[in-house]
Amino acid sequence: MRENSATLPSITPPAGADLVCQWEDHIEGQQPYRAIYGADRHITDHDATVYSAVTQLADGTLEDSDELSPGIYVCQGDRDCLSKLNSDQARELAAALLECAAELDGWVQR
Repeated sequence: MRENSATLPSITPPAGADLVCQWEDHIEGQQPYRAIYGADRHITDHDATVYSAVTQLADGTLEDSDELSPGIYVCQGDRDCLSKLNSDQARELAAALLECAAELDGWVQR
């Protein structure tokens, strides 16, 4: 796990965290927060990247508001993505990809 700065002493990031960002001040005097990212997952012979991200609050909880909800990012190249999927949407995407792969396998003999 990589960390960009000192952390609050008793706050453990979620299991599997790959990149833990520094604590930031929350808007309007609320508790500090930090972004946490899962490992990049790459597709063989393609520049697609998939990773997860959450926002952790200083009390250890994970933010689940409209702006800072947990998400899965599917990117072309680096982590500069424009949108995210929630976990249900990611499962739907995975199912759609599997259906398309099965359909192609039925069309093309390998």
